[in-house]
Amino acid sequence: PGGATEDRSQRTRGWQDASPGCAGRDIPADWAETTTVMMRNLPNRYTQHMLLEEIANAGFAGQFDFFYLPIDPDTVANKGYAFINFVDSECSWRFKVVFEGKQMARFNSSKFVSVSPAALQGLEANHAHYSTARCSRGDPAA
Repeated sequence: PGGATEDRSQRTRGWQDASPGCAGRDIPADWAETTTVMMRNLPNRYTQHMLLEEIANAGFAGQFDFFYLPIDPDTVANKGYAFINFVDSECSWRFKVVFEGKQMARFNSSKFVSVSPAALQGLEANHAHYSTARCSRGDPAA
């Protein structure tokens, strides 16, 4: 039991100590062109506001220009993943380092976050693809 607590504090320490800004970070060569990430294993009860708040609190406010958290219209719960496009590959890599293997702060979930390069890269490609996604604006008939 004591070891599990120690492990969790080590996993979250990097998240809590994350410094703002992304420039100057060493990133692997295979990540050099990655700006868009897929964040997986999110607790389904997270809302867009909750997730954005947690990302901002980890030092990433103003570091991305695209965010998409798909919501299941039948359950009104998120589908467990999100797409985020960062301003540069250094930011996307720092995001991976900070969130990979982390448990999200809310809902005491047993899920561990996974961050990987998304199939679609860049603001334009993501906007073009997801701009046709059905979005509810609060109108049940939408």
